[in-house]
Amino acid sequence: LDINRSTENTIWFSLMQDGEDIIDKIKSILLEHCQTPNPELCRTCEMVLNGIARCTAYQEWRYLNEMGREANIEDGAIAIAKFYQNHEKIMSSNNLHDIDRYTTEMLGNMAKIIQTRLEERLGIENADKPNPWSTKNERKTSSSYPLMEVIEEMKLFFETGYYNDISINPFRGNESDYYNHNNSLIDCVLQTSTGIPITLAVIYTAVVRRACGIELDIIGLPGHIVVGLPHEPGAPDSQRVFVDTFHHGRILSFEEAQNIVTRYNIMFREEMVRPISHQQVWQRMVRNLVQCHSMRALTDEGGANNGNEAVNRDWMVAVPLRFFLEDLAPNISTFFQLVEAPGWCPRFC
Repeated sequence: LDINRSTENTIWFSLMQDGEDIIDKIKSILLEHCQTPNPELCRTCEMVLNGIARCTAYQEWRYLNEMGREANIEDGAIAIAKFYQNHEKIMSSNNLHDIDRYTTEMLGNMAKIIQTRLEERLGIENADKPNPWSTKNERKTSSSYPLMEVIEEMKLFFETGYYNDISINPFRGNESDYYNHNNSLIDCVLQTSTGIPITLAVIYTAVVRRACGIELDIIGLPGHIVVGLPHEPGAPDSQRVFVDTFHHGRILSFEEAQNIVTRYNIMFREEMVRPISHQQVWQRMVRNLVQCHSMRALTDEGGANNGNEAVNRDWMVAVPLRFFLEDLAPNISTFFQLVEAPGWCPRFC
C-alpha cells in the first residue's frame, strides 16, 4: 500500500471496500508487529483501520439520511460518533458497533429508571410502555403516563442527580469548554454528562421516547437548541412549552423561548419554534464539529502550516467530515468517489 498516493490508489480502495471483513486480520497483523521494530507497517495498519471506520460510518450516514424520519434521532448521532473511531478504539473493542451497544444500553437504562420511578410514584404497574432497550422505531401519540410527569422525572438526569441512594452525575452544558468536539459526540456526552445543547437534546428526546413512546420535537432556535413538547393539534405555537437541556432541563414558556432569540439581537418569528427534521438536526451536529476542528486548527499556534501535530489532526478530521454535509453529499454517488474524495486518502487517516 502506497500511503502517499491520494488518488487512483487501487489497493487502498480495495481495503476500504473489504471494510469490516478484514478488520480482524488487520488487528492480528498489528498485534503481531507492535512489539517489533517495524513502525511503518504498524502505521499503515492503523491508517487502514481508521479508514475503514470512517467509510463504514459514512455509509451508515447516507443510509440513515435516506430513511429520514423512519430512523431514530440518536441513530444519526451514533453514525457521527463512529466516524471518530480510531485504531486504538478498534483494537480494544470487538467490532465497529460497540458505540451502538453502549448508547442503546445507556439510553435504555435511563428510560428504565424513569419507568420505575413513575410506577412507584403513580402506581401504574401495568402501563403500556415500550421496551427501553429496543432500537426499533416505535412512536405513539399518547402514553399511559402523563407526559408532564415524565418530564418531571427527567429532572433526575438534568437537575437532581440522585436515585435510590445512588448518586447520578446530571447532564449539564459544557460552558467552560463549549467548542470541544467531544461535546458533539453522543458516546462522549453519555460518559461525561457534559455537552452542547443539540447533543443533550438528542439524548433527552431519545430517553423520553424509550420511557413512554412519545416523540418530542427538537427546536432549532437561532444560536440555541431546545426540546419542544407536543401541543394540541391546531393550537397556536404560542401555547408550546419547551425544555432547555443545556441549563439543567429547565422548563421554558413561549415567551422565554422568544427571549433567547432576542438576546442575539434577532427579530423573533413564530416559525423559529417549529420542529426541525432529523436530517436538519444531524446536519447541524456535523456543522458544529467542522466548525470546532476548523477553529482550533486556525487558532492553535498560528495556523495550519506550522507543522503543529494537533493542528494537522484537526484538519485531517474537518476535511473528510465535510462530506457528511448535504451540500457536498450529491458529489459522492459511489464508494469509489468517496475513497477518491479530498481527505479520504491514507494520509488523512
